[in-house]
Amino acid sequence: MSLDEQIAQTVDPTVFTRLCNALLTAEHGHAYQVIDGTRGDDGNDGWLETERRVFAIYCPVKPERRTDADYKRKALDDLEKALLLRENKKYPVERWTFVTPRKLSNDVIADIRHAGHVYGIEANHVEATYLSGLLLRHPELLKEFPVYQVSQLEELVKKALDTPEAKQPKPSPMPEHDIFSFHAIKKAAVKDESLKEVIALREMEDRAAAKRGLRALFYRSTNPQAQVNAVAGLMDLFEPMKDDLADLVSPCDAARGPAQVLGSKSAEAFLLAQRGYYQSFEFGRVLIERYVSLQTEARLGISLEDPSRAAQRQRRIEDLTKGFGEAFTGALQLAHESGSGPAMAAVLISIGNAAGQRAMTLAQTGPEHAFRHERDACKRALLSAKDIYAQLGQEHEVANALMNLANQLRFLGEAEEAKELVKVVIPIAEKHGDPDLLRKSKLLKERLLTGKIPDYMAGEKSGL
Repeated sequence: MSLDEQIAQTVDPTVFTRLCNALLTAEHGHAYQVIDGTRGDDGNDGWLETERRVFAIYCPVKPERRTDADYKRKALDDLEKALLLRENKKYPVERWTFVTPRKLSNDVIADIRHAGHVYGIEANHVEATYLSGLLLRHPELLKEFPVYQVSQLEELVKKALDTPEAKQPKPSPMPEHDIFSFHAIKKAAVKDESLKEVIALREMEDRAAAKRGLRALFYRSTNPQAQVNAVAGLMDLFEPMKDDLADLVSPCDAARGPAQVLGSKSAEAFLLAQRGYYQSFEFGRVLIERYVSLQTEARLGISLEDPSRAAQRQRRIEDLTKGFGEAFTGALQLAHESGSGPAMAAVLISIGNAAGQRAMTLAQTGPEHAFRHERDACKRALLSAKDIYAQLGQEHEVANALMNLANQLRFLGEAEEAKELVKVVIPIAEKHGDPDLLRKSKLLKERLLTGKIPDYMAGEKSGL
């Protein structure tokens, strides 16, 4: 559910009034005066000095029982009170705004505007659409209103799906640079000597040695194609409980230079999206750390944590939130500029996996509705990536998207559905001769059959 839909469903007048006053104060500063309505407000819930505007905030407890006539009666009563405030020289009212959670009909708004014209007051109406825009502009207020959940990732998925690259995908204009999987790199290496060393390193059984070799190759190579693919190899060997996220974020940023030398916005989009994924992964880890700390405090009744440590963690959360938001936004823009359907699909996979990781975190920490938002964003992103590849006739990449989806579904309470997806992936991996996808899909199949899932918090490795 989008943020404006959540606000539109508000039925607690106290919460809605607090939200409106907090948003208007954040937006206008000291120019906005909150009025204490508990002692009579004369229809004035807030006064904006710079615009000489009165705000009348109205949130019915049972909106489904309110008719147009009810809203009109309430609005016109409050508008008349605004006129009296002016006539009694209490406020120099020139403008008046009626604020409700839900939209009003055209007839009601027309009657409000007409009455305002008669009174010599410019009258209008705002609702959840306007308020959600303010809340997105002032996200620091979200912690004060846990009833509302903003999923940055959900909004990013919507943005991606509105692009031509998602609606009517076209093949990449530079397919040699759309290297988003081990299978694609291996095919390219047949004609490109610079990639053969990348393949040799990625096929090593010793993953630690492979990662050292790929990093060294990236450092010493002067071939931008090899550099980009060395970093792509590091991404594929990512081990959540062993790797330092900074060791992956840094190469993602550094490899954007070689991608720019190649003139490949699709490769750059992929790198930036992966950076966003790693930052989002770290964001989830820090949230769990904070959750454990708060739970411990609640049990003991005292805080054992140094306040400076808690403040440092909060700054880290804010930095990571900004970081992955900017990374994914930039990746979507680059994928759009590339004109490449596969590039947009690759970015959607990164966003989908990030949403899946976030859903797993929220399954532990709550709230439940936030978990559902991220779970749905995960599914929508990965299914959309699959559909893009399908429209382009890229069977292998369809299987890769399905593998990513299956890997997320097993953590989201849909293990049986994940089993069915793996059954589809395995023969496609065999058909296309992709040993890496085949290994991962068979390992996931085994885990789904046995029910054995690594305990990441205890340091167990995935192998996927």
